[in-house]
Amino acid sequence: MQHLSIVTASLDIANLPSICLRQKAQDVPDEIFPETLRSIIEGMVFSLYSAGGVGLAAPQVGIGWRLFLAMERDPNASPMVLINPKFVDMSEEIEEGREGCLSLPGYFSTKVPRSKVVKVEALNQVLEPVQFEVHDFLARVFQHEYDHLDGILYTDRLKSLEDLEATRSAEERARETIEHLYARPETTPQPDM
Repeated sequence: MQHLSIVTASLDIANLPSICLRQKAQDVPDEIFPETLRSIIEGMVFSLYSAGGVGLAAPQVGIGWRLFLAMERDPNASPMVLINPKFVDMSEEIEEGREGCLSLPGYFSTKVPRSKVVKVEALNQVLEPVQFEVHDFLARVFQHEYDHLDGILYTDRLKSLEDLEATRSAEERARETIEHLYARPETTPQPDM
């Protein structure tokens, strides 16, 4: 049996420069215990909802397996679970759009090129084969998360890093860094949203 690679003791979302974000993930083993898989997925779902994201790949929480969650922007939507996904077709029509990443907080770009339609085959959370054809926003989320499985970040897709924009000013980020570094022990740091 292949071994599960866990970099962190919890399912906290890793940020750059964490090495787990640049490593190629391995297939989830066929002989995985359902309880282990369920526990990982539940932890990822909790992390996804806590961060307010629409997608999360296992490497982002330090697990080197080909597994990701993806969902629509609808607050009532449930995340889809894709295990060992394979893109079987992608439209040639490419559209630039907005992306950010839970592992790169504070930044986004409106110029990330992605295919408008993606067809994918995978296993679901109970290891049954599933097929999806997704369009537009959800196709973008699938491609973003799939890239994480290969150690690729959305910034790698940009023509220039000048296309990267900050969601907060440099002054705000610097102030937050200084406050974090000099926080008093009795002060509880507030989580990033």
